[in-house]
Amino acid sequence: MEFHPLANIFPMMIDEELNDLGDDMVAHGQREPIWSYESKILDGRNRYRAGLLKGIEPRIVEYLGIDPLGFVISMNLKRRHLDASQRAMVVAGIANLPKGSHPPIGGSSATQQVASKLLNVSVRSAQRARYVKDHGVPGLVHAVEQGDVKVAAAAEFTKAIPPQDQARLIDEYGSPASAVKAAVKAKADRASVWKPRPVPDPKAAADRAERRSQRHRERYMQLKRLLEACWALSQSGNPAQVARSMLLLEAREAKSIISRLREVATFANDVAIWMEGADTSAVLPQNPDAHHAEGDVTP
Repeated sequence: MEFHPLANIFPMMIDEELNDLGDDMVAHGQREPIWSYESKILDGRNRYRAGLLKGIEPRIVEYLGIDPLGFVISMNLKRRHLDASQRAMVVAGIANLPKGSHPPIGGSSATQQVASKLLNVSVRSAQRARYVKDHGVPGLVHAVEQGDVKVAAAAEFTKAIPPQDQARLIDEYGSPASAVKAAVKAKADRASVWKPRPVPDPKAAADRAERRSQRHRERYMQLKRLLEACWALSQSGNPAQVARSMLLLEAREAKSIISRLREVATFANDVAIWMEGADTSAVLPQNPDAHHAEGDVTP
């Protein structure tokens, strides 16, 4: 028989606990019925599995009430001793239920606040549990649901470590609890050796500004010399004449010269395009005397 999605918001017993429950049912019978809803088990999954394990015919009663989710919460909290982290995971499970998949809890919508109040956990813990369910690997989620890892530690672990590394660390340390403990210790160790950021050296900052200013001056002079050389070349003859002169004197280097000319032309064109589109008020300093301290300008 299938389990109802509302039943699955609570964790199952581990195999050892199921075996003990089955032994008790063999000795004393099935004390509580298994409740069904919509032809699925709403409450009593562990009794059902333990009965199958020991060959006991299950006693099933149909739930006819109007608040199946509230019924599940009430029945589980009455007989199970879940810690705050486990209850927070239950709240997260309720939040993950598809909208409209269940009647309202106690006549009100199944908001995180309502569910948190019913299960006596803080909204903050419920939010952490939701994050663990959404971003944690199944082994970590299961460990929190079984009470082996606190939800706050699991949330920090999940936020700091991507899923593929979570699985690797759990495998490396042997269990989710050990992996989370190691991650918490590593974070504490890093915090213990933290050193305050040194105060910037004013002289070093001034030196950097001077180096930037020097680069500006060098670029300006190089571009000025390039423009002067290009102007002089254009005055010496037309492009065909210039090309003929180059071929007569450097025929063997023609391919290299052509490649370099095209690179220079492309670069010069890009500089011209950038200068045309630049906002000169944003590029030029307000104080004319401060232009040497200005940094590189990026488009």
